[in-house]
Amino acid sequence: MGYLVLLMEDDSRYAQIASEYFTQNGIDLVWRTNGREALEELARRKFDLVLLDVMIGNERYEGHVICREINELYPALPVFMLTVLGEGSEIEMGYHAGAESYITKATGAERYVSKGQAMRLLHLQVKARIDKARRGNGQKTRYEGHGITLDANAQKVTNDGQRVELTPKQYGILEVLMANPGRICSRDTILAQVWHETYYDVETRMVDNQICQLRQKLGAKGKKYIKTVPGKAGFLFEKEEE
Repeated sequence: MGYLVLLMEDDSRYAQIASEYFTQNGIDLVWRTNGREALEELARRKFDLVLLDVMIGNERYEGHVICREINELYPALPVFMLTVLGEGSEIEMGYHAGAESYITKATGAERYVSKGQAMRLLHLQVKARIDKARRGNGQKTRYEGHGITLDANAQKVTNDGQRVELTPKQYGILEVLMANPGRICSRDTILAQVWHETYYDVETRMVDNQICQLRQKLGAKGKKYIKTVPGKAGFLFEKEEE
């Protein structure tokens, strides 16, 4: 089943870059330049997610108005707001309007190199959010391996029956790894699934630091079963032999 995302953006250059990148990487992106067209599109097709520029139409808070309307009409449809401003009051308004996530665009010549990474990580976060929604009912909520248990319903981790206190980021990383035993999880994938803010500004070494602390809290098992994949590809939780 394919992925379908609606982009509401009046910056044609940004929209073109996003459309090309998303399409090349397995997500169909429908681009509309104003709220009226976008709402008509939402009524015609079932979308997985909306990317909404907060300043669409060059009106500073127009995106918030549209977001509120989308939230009223389609309460289950996640909306990620895009902005170049990133001010605290504006972000708070977006969340009140029903936005699920707020993402600051990479702008300016001095950040040209980071734009490609920003688009890549935006794509990863969008895909991760859609995948999570699709798992929805019937999603596995308990993971076990090597005596380590993660109960997603109770938000609890135990090691040989003893509770392990983790920070939200450490818990999120462990859940990603244990949900994919024996599979390599790249740093970009972990950033997309665990960090939910303007995460392309998060340096990948922060993932490594959290992994290091997670291993320490899990003791010998953390060091033994959470492996760093050579070549800096990422990390994996060693699959338990059946």
